[in-house]
Amino acid sequence: MTSKLDGARTILEVHNSKSTKPVDIKAFFDNLTEMGGTSEDTLMAASWEDLEMCGAPRILARQIATFFRGDQKETVQKVILEDGNLERLAKAMTPRQLISAFDPKQPKSPVAEQLKFLSEGKEFLIFNDDGTIDEETSYMLLSQMDDYGPISTYVNASGDLKTPYAVGKQPTQIANEHPLFPGVALRNGISLIGCDWDKINWQTKKILYLAVTKTKEIDMSQMHELDVYNLAVSGMVSRRCIKAASLYKECEILGNLPSLSVQLGKKANKDNSNNPFNLGKNHCV
Repeated sequence: MTSKLDGARTILEVHNSKSTKPVDIKAFFDNLTEMGGTSEDTLMAASWEDLEMCGAPRILARQIATFFRGDQKETVQKVILEDGNLERLAKAMTPRQLISAFDPKQPKSPVAEQLKFLSEGKEFLIFNDDGTIDEETSYMLLSQMDDYGPISTYVNASGDLKTPYAVGKQPTQIANEHPLFPGVALRNGISLIGCDWDKINWQTKKILYLAVTKTKEIDMSQMHELDVYNLAVSGMVSRRCIKAASLYKECEILGNLPSLSVQLGKKANKDNSNNPFNLGKNHCV
C-alpha cells in the first residue's frame, strides 16, 4: 500500500510543479483515508470519480486510478520521465531496472545513490571480465541481501571466483605507464603534451624507463619529453642510453623487466624529477 500512496504522491507533486492551481496534497490524502482508502484492495477499487472528490483534477484522478489498478512502476516512471526529474525516476525504478541503468563510471548519479540506499552500501555488484556488470547475478545478490547478508566471494557457473563490489567500487583498472614519469598513466597511450607512446615499441619504452629510474642517463627535470620522444622515434635510444640498454638485457634474462603498467586511481610519484608538469626550462603542457 505504501508504494501506491508514494506513487500517487509523486504524480501529484509532478502536477504541482507545473500547474498554476496546485493540489492540496495533504487534504487529498486525508480525504482518501476518510473515504476508506486504507488498504491495497480499497485503493484498487477507487474510481476516478472518487479521487476527483478527494481533490484531484479530473484527468489527474483518472491517471491515479489507473495507477492504483495497473502497472504501478510503468505509470509512475512515465510521469517522471515527462517531468525530467532523474531523482524521482530512480526512486520509482525497480532494483533490476536500477542495476541495468547503473553506470559504474557515474557513482554519484541518482541511480547509483538509489542502489547504494537499497544495498545499504554493501557489496553485491558482480563484474564480467570485460568490465560490464553481470546484471542477473548482481540482482540475485541484492535480492538475497536482507535474508543472507553480503558475501565476500561468489562462484559462478563456470567455477570462477568473483568478488562482489559496493556501489562506487569496481575491479582494479590498469593503464599503460608513462616510460619517462613513473606512476603516471597514459590516456589511450598519449601523454599530456600529445606524444603517442603507443607508437613506440615496448623494448624502447622499457629501456627509457630504466634510464630514468635506474641508470639516471635521462634526467627529466632537465629534458623535455618531446626531445626524448623524438629520440625514441629515431631508434637511437639504445645508443644514447647504453647502460640502460645493457640493464634491459640483464632484466630480460632474470625475468624482472618493468611492466610499464599502473593502477588507475593510485597517486603518482610526487618527486619533482618524475613529474610531467616539471619538464625543465623548455616545458610546454
